[in-house]
Formats: sequence, structure tokens, C-alpha cells
Amino acid sequence: MPKALHEALLQSGLRIATAESCTGGMLAAALTDRAGSSAYFEGAIVAYQERRKEAWLGVRAETLARYTAVSEKTAQEMLMGILGSAAADIGLATTGYAGPGGGTVSEPCGTVYIACGSKTDYKVHRCVFSGTREEVRASAVRFALEQLTTWLQTHSKEDTIDGK
Repeated sequence: MPKALHEALLQSGLRIATAESCTGGMLAAALTDRAGSSAYFEGAIVAYQERRKEAWLGVRAETLARYTAVSEKTAQEMLMGILGSAAADIGLATTGYAGPGGGTVSEPCGTVYIACGSKTDYKVHRCVFSGTREEVRASAVRFALEQLTTWLQTHSKEDTIDGK
């Protein structure tokens, strides 16, 4: 967790939560790595199985059937789910194929969808990372933290809470 991001989260006054699949809690661990993170970190849900994505995060069965668990739409619904259940202002969600198994021709191993933002202003990124399972997961966490840093630079608490 970069010190600058920690300071930005403290200064923002925003509360954050994570919904994770392929990163298995590593993103939450990174966000809570520094003392004082309880001022901004609300909580996390690690939903590895599709049924947990549905039950715990509200991902629709139709979404999983049509787009699969590794998709932009699933990442978006995971983000909305964690924002609703954790009552957080902003969130991060990850879903993907960390490897070495899994993946498809169109979504190979290393494909990760990362959603970042608020209920009214968010972005989902499709990334394809290379390397071992550990490297893919670490790359996804780094990218997610970079996206959070960028998001915080362009949004204020008032914008986020008021939905502007």
C-alpha cells in the first residue's frame, strides 16, 4: 500500500470496501497494511464461488449464465453489491482467471476485470497479466490500487456522496 494512497484515503473522508474473487483477499490486505486504515476501510467480501457472488454480492444468475463469472458485467455487479452491503462510498472489485488453469480462448489465464468507483461513477478495466498465479494476483492488486489512486485524484467526498 503506497503511503501516498493511504494519505489520500485518510484525507478524502471516504469509506472503501472490496469484493474479491481471484485476488482472494489480497486487495483488502493491501488496503489495511498501514496503521490507521480503519479510518477508511469498511470491509471485504471474498466470493470465490458463483453461488457466493450471487448470495453475498447480489450478482444476478442471469449475468453469470450469459457473461460468466469473469466478465465486465460481473465485476460491475460485484462492485454494486459491495457498495450496497458494506455501505461504503467507494469500492473495488476483482474477478478473473489467475491460473494456471481456467481461462478460455477469449479470456485466457491472466484475464482480470477490476471495477473501481462509486455507485454513480465507476469504471471496469479488463487486464491480461502474465506470469505465475502469484504474479497475476499481485499485478491485479497493484493495478486496482493505481486505479483507486487515479479515481481519488478526480473525485471529492461531496461528489461521491451527492452523486455528482
